Amino acid sequence: MKKTIKTCMALFCSVLIVVSSSMTNVFAEGTTEDLQPVETTNETAEKVNETTNVETQTLPENTEETQPTETVVEQPSENTTSENTPSENIEQPIEVENKEETSEEATTTSAEVNKEEVSTNVAPAALQATPVTTTGSTGFRSSGITAPVTTASAPAGYTTLTMKINDNTAEATKSYQSENDVIGMPDGWGDSNWHIRTYRKIFLGWTPVENYTGAPEETIYSYGETVKTLVENGDANKPLYPVYASMFDALALESELTGMIEINKSMTAEETLPNSEVKESLGFESGTPAKTATVYFNPSTNAYEVSLDTHFRFSNNKVAAIVAANPVGLLKTAEGITDFGGQNPTAYSYVDLHVKLDPRVDVATAFNNVTFTSGLFMARAVLDENYNVVKTIDTLPLSGEKSATFSFDNPNKFKTFIIRTTLRNYGQDGGSNQAYRTNNLSSDFIFGDMILSSGDKTNVTINKPVAEAIKDTGDELVFDGHIDGKAAINTAILPFPLNLFAPRSMSIDRVDSSNTVNIKFVTDNRVKPVTPEVKPTTPTTPTVTKVEPKLTCADEGKVWNESKQACVIEGALKVHVVPNTATNISSLSYYVISLISVLGIAVLKIKK
Repeated sequence: MKKTIKTCMALFCSVLIVVSSSMTNVFAEGTTEDLQPVETTNETAEKVNETTNVETQTLPENTEETQPTETVVEQPSENTTSENTPSENIEQPIEVENKEETSEEATTTSAEVNKEEVSTNVAPAALQATPVTTTGSTGFRSSGITAPVTTASAPAGYTTLTMKINDNTAEATKSYQSENDVIGMPDGWGDSNWHIRTYRKIFLGWTPVENYTGAPEETIYSYGETVKTLVENGDANKPLYPVYASMFDALALESELTGMIEINKSMTAEETLPNSEVKESLGFESGTPAKTATVYFNPSTNAYEVSLDTHFRFSNNKVAAIVAANPVGLLKTAEGITDFGGQNPTAYSYVDLHVKLDPRVDVATAFNNVTFTSGLFMARAVLDENYNVVKTIDTLPLSGEKSATFSFDNPNKFKTFIIRTTLRNYGQDGGSNQAYRTNNLSSDFIFGDMILSSGDKTNVTINKPVAEAIKDTGDELVFDGHIDGKAAINTAILPFPLNLFAPRSMSIDRVDSSNTVNIKFVTDNRVKPVTPEVKPTTPTTPTVTKVEPKLTCADEGKVWNESKQACVIEGALKVHVVPNTATNISSLSYYVISLISVLGIAVLKIKK
């Protein structure tokens, strides 16, 4: 059924393309720089033939150093109607001395040739992107007027780029004075150059790839990219091709509304587990379906922190460019929406990022510093797995800033939740609030990955009991995710009868992550080398035993004092001289007493 509808739409669009070619007022509200469309008729063709046969007027003789211009672009002045505008590809070779004189002299020549008040200017060396309505054409020409191949005198500057013009059939050069100059749009194009009543193409960017398909490996530069980036990438010396998309291209996006998701795309295992000791890791560098980290279990660690981020991008960069520009608000935004709950809403375009944590991990009761980075979408709400609003996000990115950080309470500690994101750009005519627009921004802003970061490292942790329970079992904790969403079409801005047949919405089908992050634990059985403890030794002094000679009182010139039990100086004693008789009596008494004592003892023994 879906294929049948698409086939019918394709046939109907083909009819509209043919019908649109005959619409003379289809470009009614272009930018002030836009040229008016040229309607090719038989009368105009006759004027072309007459014009090309007229002899060209020669400019003054002072043209020694003048480089001839191979082709001349004739553009109508502000007061010139489409009836007086010459048809495309009118070649009028003239000699040009300088750019200012060229404009004046060329005007004179053209006025005489056509005999009408037609202002002719030498176009600057840049793209002319004026759409043209011609019989039998689609009206989607990137340019209907031949532009000059080279500039008469290009000022010296930082670099010069060569750009393809006129449906890539010719080239023009454009000089840039500073490395910070942006590439810019083709001359004559405004902010989007695609208004509600036109079928013009929207300009998406520049590419060095001749047949650009939108594949991620193919380089495309936003018109807001600086020329320094092209120089650094080596693309400044290559021809740059413009990339366009028509309204019908945008309405046929459904088959391209798919993407690629990768968890921890640029993170190592050590960055994923910042306070753990990783034994080994697989797949973190090669992008395999499972990024596995094996962690040593540490009995002293109570919680292992886990850092996660999810990278998402569209598979086709043309989709990213259209979403970023959102021409005239073709895609419905969430302006005025206050309730972001519910599954499959149709009132606005959105992308849901589904986060699925392993149920055994622990999560904080408040997720802090969660960051969403994207130039296309902004985070608007946190939903539970049943699409109930947990938190409406009020912290939105500012214009020119790619990231916004928010926090939300999680008292129920759910492990599966959804971040709902909506379009940043409300479109040129798509809404009053333009604070989040992404126009004129760098290529990374538009074509870079959209990233959801888990925030503080303590938001998701693995507790010690869980790690201990699965260590050495081979069991793994698994972190996964996917995206889905919807592109709601604002059919009110489409012209009749296209608005009757255009799809009201296009589904962004579920896209699962290309990988999971797996974590397992093992016992630390490493034998740690034991270094013997070496105590410092202090040298010991050998004990020398000093043998003191034994001295007598006489050696010291002293005499022994019995009562003092010491040697004393002889002069210090009072010497009492005893006569010999006294000495003898004392000695006799000593012997007598001794004898009596002996006899007494003997008598006692005899009695016994």
